[in-house]
Order: sequence, then C-alpha cells, then structure tokens
Amino acid sequence: MSNQISSESAKVCSSLGVNPVVITKTATKTTNLNPASIKKIALKCPDCGVGMSLREGKYGLSYFCNRFPYCRGSHKASKKGKPLGFPVNQETRSWRVKAHKALERLYKGSDKVMTKTEAYGFFAYSMGLSVKQAHISRLNLEQCQQVVELLDFDC
Repeated sequence: MSNQISSESAKVCSSLGVNPVVITKTATKTTNLNPASIKKIALKCPDCGVGMSLREGKYGLSYFCNRFPYCRGSHKASKKGKPLGFPVNQETRSWRVKAHKALERLYKGSDKVMTKTEAYGFFAYSMGLSVKQAHISRLNLEQCQQVVELLDFDC
C-alpha cells in the first residue's frame, strides 16, 4: 500500500483546511470459529434497559434485546462475540447511519474523491480522533452530528 494520497484527496483536504493523514492497513485472515470459542458479553439494551443476547442475525452475530420483537434494540458483534463499538439508542443509531453515508460519499460512487483509507484518515484527523477511535460505531450522537456537518451533506 502506498503512503501517498491521491492529488484529488490532497485538493479536498486543502480546500477544507486540514492536513491529510495516511493510514496503513494490514490484512487479517478470517477463520472458522468453534461456537464454544465465542465469548458472550453482558450488554443492556440502550433503548429499554433489558439485557441483550448474542444470536446469529441476518448480517451475522449480533446482540439483540431480550424483549424482541417489542423492542428492536440490536448491536453488531465480531465473529468472536465482541461488540463492535458501543450500543446506542435508536436516535444515535439513525445518526450513525447518516454519518456513515456522508463519509462513504468521499470514497464510493462515480464522484468519489479519495480512497476509503484516505477518507477514514481525513475523518480521524478532522474529528481529533485516533485511528482506532475513527469508526462510526464508536461515536456518540453529538459526534455523528459533527461528522454530517463537517462533510456538509444532507443525508
């Protein structure tokens, strides 16, 4: 992977008055896990306060509210059962979707202006976050709103 950003990315960063950040990524190998190796973590539903259970869902392992279908609280988990980011209420979840769409516009589609790695580097730098913190699933409501405002998109 190159440690250089594209000229288009440099122009976008320059027009917004920020320095570009380059993130280097290492590939990870996925393995089939034994169900016994999955670690369940006690989570409370951010919508209703009841416990959540780890189950296989439409998009892989997720924590679901024990009151489902009356409460739709859910949170994605890794293949090892670790929560990805922090569970939040419905309002924050909807803002996370908006923030993710705004960020994706930088690196997806015919009018993309940078690579995904460059976009997340820009996001991290602009929000004053470390590379590890620069993930939408780790943001609170106010941070999600800042991302949407920063990228000036009406999602």
